Amino acid sequence: MLLDEAQRILDLVRSGRPREALGVSPGALPAEINRAHLRLVARFRTHPKVVEALNGAKVALRQMVRSGAGDAGATAVVEPRRAARVPAEPVRASSTADAPPKRAARSRLLYALAIVVALVLVVVVVYYGTIRARGLGNLVWVGAGDYHTVALLGDGTVWAWGWNEFGQLGDGTGTDRSTPVQVRGLADVTAVAAGGEHSIALRRDGTVWAWGCNDTGQLGDGTETDRAAPVQVRGLADVTAVAAGWRHSLALRRDGTLWAWGRNWFGQLGNGTGTHRAAPVQVRGLADVTAVAAGGEHSLALRRDGTVWTWGCNDTGQLGDGTGTDRTAPVQVRGLADVTAVAAGWRHSLALRRDGTVWAWGWNEFGQLGDGTGTDRSTPVQVQGLADVTAVAAGRRHSIALRRDSTVWAWGRNWFGQLGNGTGTDRAAPVQVRGLADVTAVAAGFGHSIALRRDGTMWAWGCNDTGQLGDGTETDRALPVQAQGLTDAGR
Repeated sequence: MLLDEAQRILDLVRSGRPREALGVSPGALPAEINRAHLRLVARFRTHPKVVEALNGAKVALRQMVRSGAGDAGATAVVEPRRAARVPAEPVRASSTADAPPKRAARSRLLYALAIVVALVLVVVVVYYGTIRARGLGNLVWVGAGDYHTVALLGDGTVWAWGWNEFGQLGDGTGTDRSTPVQVRGLADVTAVAAGGEHSIALRRDGTVWAWGCNDTGQLGDGTETDRAAPVQVRGLADVTAVAAGWRHSLALRRDGTLWAWGRNWFGQLGNGTGTHRAAPVQVRGLADVTAVAAGGEHSLALRRDGTVWTWGCNDTGQLGDGTGTDRTAPVQVRGLADVTAVAAGWRHSLALRRDGTVWAWGWNEFGQLGDGTGTDRSTPVQVQGLADVTAVAAGRRHSIALRRDSTVWAWGRNWFGQLGNGTGTDRAAPVQVRGLADVTAVAAGFGHSIALRRDGTMWAWGCNDTGQLGDGTETDRALPVQAQGLTDAGR
């Protein structure tokens, strides 16, 4: 029965009927579309092709609502808060020359009062913004999942917001949050990572903790039970770095060995098998690893010698070995040397070289490789027009780079505004994120992006349908907005 329903959804999406695929009525508002989408994603979470189709259906239908167009049999409705973005037609002020004296005097008084109120509001906003920036000054690390965000504060506490269907916010509930809530029972944390629907934290004592969706063992506690609060990953000690993919997780130990757990259909655990693991197993044949990244269904490792190694799904060339063959054990990416950082998206990969150039390979339908084309690549190509880069991040269909001058650049899919340039137009080459300076770190999720500034404030843009931008709304943003609610955290 479930397989029949899955096939029906795939057929409806392929035939261009997103409303029927999601099961929403004509004229459904974006909030209803979001709820229907999340409900179906939860139901078909073990069927990646269906989940991908549902994601596409949601995006298409929201785009129709946004533009005022409709699909077959659907009536488009413009969401009120989106309509509010369109400036109202200017109203010509009536002259007071012919008005009675009392009316003219009253008009002047109201105008003066309006100016006073506006000045007071400006003072309050400036003051409140200064206080907020000071309060966020202890933010040190951010991670972006599919529809949620995780942040680490300098006091070792962890905060999260966005989608919480499986407990991925770690606050003990299943309630979505549009402003940060503290993850329960965690202290002395040094790093965090966010996967598709789960989250990971590394503590100073070298132990790893996880929470959220656990349907294929991605929490590493030996079970497949979802957790709304952190549980310790079994059998791991002396860990120095962690990464989270869609349904799998990675941990790097101090001795340079790499360990993995969770979903393994395509060999993304790198242990030579296709068997899911609910507790960590060692990735085969890798030593001297210094950095890791986890994508949708593939994994990357950077070795001390500057070479990059990959394994898992390779249907669009995301392993960079020149083939389209899945790998259950690591293979070396061709033609790359002197690499200092790696990142993994849904089906594409990024590498930063010591000379400040960025290289990409894999899926390129939306320009996420940044080479000016829409052609998939099974070996690395250089991202156009970027130099002096110090950090990279990869979302599901978009990519981000941080330059030495602290500016942020993005390319790829832009339906939700995740490129941060004020438009919804995809880009096959980097564009600068508007209005951001003094940035020290970046992260990318399904359709949203995050930047951490030197003053400790966090800014986000793109998809916000479950509150993952943390600005207290569920309104998508094509330009960066500041996360709220961490003012008093960690004091």
